[in-house]
Amino acid sequence: MIKNAMKTIKRHTKQVTKFRTGQVVDWTVGHFDGRTTEHVPYTGTVVKMNKVTVDVALGNQDVVRLDLRAVEVTARPW
Repeated sequence: MIKNAMKTIKRHTKQVTKFRTGQVVDWTVGHFDGRTTEHVPYTGTVVKMNKVTVDVALGNQDVVRLDLRAVEVTARPW
């Protein structure tokens, strides 16, 4: 009898940035109009975290839900 005939294949997982409530973050959103891409920068404060999403409050008190799989969010070092 063969023991451990099947082994699990370990895959490289992408490192996920850890956020905390009250942290200031930056991200950009690209808009393509058919000719050129415009990147609009945004800044906000983290309100709520999830495994996949982060809720960020903008300066005008709007809350935006960012999907970490689609948008790259960078935390400020200070």
